[in-house]
Amino acid sequence: MRTTTILIALTMLTTGLAGCTGDPDGGGNDEIDAETLQGIREYLNAIQPQLVNDRGNSSQLWEISLEDDQWLEVKSAVTVINYEGEDSSHGSFVRSEEGFAVGSGFSPIFGGDYSWCTMSFGSEIPCANEDPDGDWVVVEWTIIYAIHKTSNE
Repeated sequence: MRTTTILIALTMLTTGLAGCTGDPDGGGNDEIDAETLQGIREYLNAIQPQLVNDRGNSSQLWEISLEDDQWLEVKSAVTVINYEGEDSSHGSFVRSEEGFAVGSGFSPIFGGDYSWCTMSFGSEIPCANEDPDGDWVVVEWTIIYAIHKTSNE
């Protein structure tokens, strides 16, 4: 009797698993067409935009214009300056036309025009990419950022 009970219990447990393995369509439709693949790429880019690493030197200014449904995320903004023969890295920032500055983080506004800014000297010189006194010069800058778009869904 005990053996029968164990066999019945085992049969009941394994019956629930029957048909749960294997390829549901028998291997007949394993490919994703190009249109579906493009849709997946667009969806992934919409939820997680690609990071961009722009680099330049003192002769290249960084500027970007965003549409009204876009906002900027700055991962880092760094400038290498040469002061008295020594190179050193300094945190810089991205500044909107309206005066919003982002060194690392999210822009507080949608849209707008942004530009790179090595340092600020207060309200007198809100943004300088050249030393007004000529003591330091920009060697190189890098801005790592992503552009996000609001979803219409």
